[in-house]
This record gives sequence, structure tokens and C-alpha cells, in this order.
Amino acid sequence: MAETVGPNVSPEALRACFPGAERLCIAYSGGRDSHALLALAVARFRDSGIAVDAVHVNHQLHPDSARWADHCQTVCRAFGVPLEVVTVSVSDPAGDGPEAALVAASPSEARLVNERSGRGRLPAAESNL
Repeated sequence: MAETVGPNVSPEALRACFPGAERLCIAYSGGRDSHALLALAVARFRDSGIAVDAVHVNHQLHPDSARWADHCQTVCRAFGVPLEVVTVSVSDPAGDGPEAALVAASPSEARLVNERSGRGRLPAAESNL
């Protein structure tokens, strides 16, 4: 069963929900919501012993998607947060729109979450707030 935590969570409460966790992984789109989550996580956990890292999935659906990935790199670098950019291909973006991107990204995101969870990392997404 997945536990949820709110924006006022303490490092101690986070560790109580997820024993052994050493890192918090943010799904970072570069948009306002995920930017707020990233900034909150960095501010809240910077000195707590819980490190923060991020993953950006480039769905290649927008002509500026590479620029979004670059933007995410720039922001994460400024925060001192390691970022992994994963590029996925959507076979028929016109047919399913954002839903196709979600399906295409799911295997990559699941792999990243599994890898991070296996190394004491917590997955987090903007929808968790």
C-alpha cells in the first residue's frame, strides 16, 4: 500500500513512512506544479540527510520538447539536484495525445522508480501534493 505525505511533512515523518529511504525522486516536467514540488523538496530536505533527485521524461510530442529538457537541466543544476532525462517515443501521438505519452513513458518511469526504490530512493510526483 502506498503512503502519501503532505507538503508539511517532516524528514522524520517521511522516514517513518518509508524506512531506509535516503533520497526523494521528483518527477519533474518543468511546469509550474513540478517546479513548486522540486523547490519545496529541496528547501524541506536539503539539510535533513534525505537527498533530492529528479527525472524528466521527454515524450517528444512538442516541437520544443528538447528545450524543456534543457530547461529542466538548468533548473536542477541551479538547485543542485541531479536530473536524469529519459526520452521516449510515442508511436501514434496524434491518435491518443497525452494518453499515448503516458503509455509510452510508463515502462521508463516504472524502471526508474524500481531502480530508485531498490537503492533507498522514494518516488514522488507532483500529483502527490
